[in-house]
Amino acid sequence: MKISDFIIFGFRFLKLKFSNNIKLHGKVIIHRKVNIIIEKNANLTLGKNVHIKNNTIIYVKQGAKLFIGDNCSLGHHNEITVGEKIIIGNDNIFAPYVYISDSNHEYSLSDILIRKQGMKSNITIIGSNNWIARGVYILSGARVPDGCILAAGSIIIKEFTNVDMVIGGIPAKEIRSRL
Repeated sequence: MKISDFIIFGFRFLKLKFSNNIKLHGKVIIHRKVNIIIEKNANLTLGKNVHIKNNTIIYVKQGAKLFIGDNCSLGHHNEITVGEKIIIGNDNIFAPYVYISDSNHEYSLSDILIRKQGMKSNITIIGSNNWIARGVYILSGARVPDGCILAAGSIIIKEFTNVDMVIGGIPAKEIRSRL
């Protein structure tokens, strides 16, 4: 089976850079001006019915892993950068301009320039059946349980454990149950 049997290219200007490090479990729809970069020994797994909209960037760094579950829709201008591992469950909706990363700069040594201290990664996990609103940042080590709504402009920096919550703010906190 060829990758072209599963990917529907909606428009021109798609950039894909990968070898055999991509696994597709069903049809994937990719819109225009999408960049998917998978470095050496990195893996990208896409579930069934994944929809990647315009101007989205997916960058899986060397040795890292990204899993996007079934029936997920990435809004336009989303960016996912993976240094170690990001897991995104099934049935998630991402509005435009969402940023997800599992990495951050080291900065603890005052005698070394921050730009020379390297990066550190911490697994980032997004459960299933979530709505991530416009402009949300989900950062290194964040955990989002199932059934949550992440309010627009929120910055998620920690682990949340209660399902079906509205989460929002800078930094984000639980606001109320969504039910």
